[in-house]
Amino acid sequence: MEYEHFLKKYNIKNFEELEKYLNKFLVKIKYDGDLVLLNSTNINLLLNGLIIDKNTLNIVSYCGPSYHKNRINDLVNMYPYIKNKFNDYRITPLYIGIPIRYYYYKNKWNTSFYTILDIDDIIIKDIHILKLFNKLLSKIYNNFNFDKENTYSFIIQHPNFYIKKDVLETDLKLTAIYNKNHLLDDERIKKYTFTNFNQLHNVCLFEDIPINCGYVIESQFNKFIIHTNLFDKIYKLVGCKNIKDIYFSCVNFWHFELILTYFPELNDKFIEYELIVRKMCRMIHQIYMKRFVKGQILKNNEKYYIPLIKNIHNKYKKNKSNYYKKRVNYSNVLSIFKKSSHLIKTKYYNNFIKNEIDIK
Repeated sequence: MEYEHFLKKYNIKNFEELEKYLNKFLVKIKYDGDLVLLNSTNINLLLNGLIIDKNTLNIVSYCGPSYHKNRINDLVNMYPYIKNKFNDYRITPLYIGIPIRYYYYKNKWNTSFYTILDIDDIIIKDIHILKLFNKLLSKIYNNFNFDKENTYSFIIQHPNFYIKKDVLETDLKLTAIYNKNHLLDDERIKKYTFTNFNQLHNVCLFEDIPINCGYVIESQFNKFIIHTNLFDKIYKLVGCKNIKDIYFSCVNFWHFELILTYFPELNDKFIEYELIVRKMCRMIHQIYMKRFVKGQILKNNEKYYIPLIKNIHNKYKKNKSNYYKKRVNYSNVLSIFKKSSHLIKTKYYNNFIKNEIDIK
């Protein structure tokens, strides 16, 4: 349901009345002076990301319908009409970076995120977002004729926003232009032409360059974000994490191989973390032997690892191949620890690093 239809259907005349209905439909509301930002997960209400004027109820900024994030294999099963009406959709690149909107209100151009109105002091990955945006806007779009009736969607790109810094340059990508309630076409926005859905499907499955992360499929009433199969696998491990978190996200050899194939520059740090983890696991095995095999009294700093040791021992016993083995050896400790949750691994790793000098 479009916003104007929503107002007419419920005969809404002022913001107090609108606010009651928004609360009824669980629409989240954010305020910044006279501006109101609406956020809704209800796909039948085309209100998500809408900015309105609280006094007039007029639309100030519209950034398209709520988007659905799907794997390419799931898309047709969940939304079969896409394949049948594929030509009704515009397909544009999915860029890595920070999405931002640019719109005119009260005699000046304004910037915001899709879910945050005031971004004046927002800093992400040591980058002041608004300062970078204004710098890139004046540099790249200095001669661009911006229409005050439209909202412009951009993606800010910077090496800090992606773990592989050498492939992502500082840039500002124009991704879409909207008027008060519709997507507009513009030749300056990069678009793809696929013959049919199957062609897009095959590209997403077999793309082998991780920086080509996916596509945005959009019509006037639907919007889908599709990751390529490769990027989806890598992003689950990498995301926007630091290198240590990426290392601990890997739980088997295949994960390490995938990451280091596309990010060989992480190899030295991975080796550093691996050596520390092995040293820690040797220490944990020594504590296990000392307490549960030899029955000796532990030092206070050694007692910290008792919950982890019990957890490892329980998992060890559950493995039927260990039925006749009564003791956990070092390789068991290392293997089970690496398969533990990210939270557990980082917790004990950080403690080991902090108290390593005390534990010999």
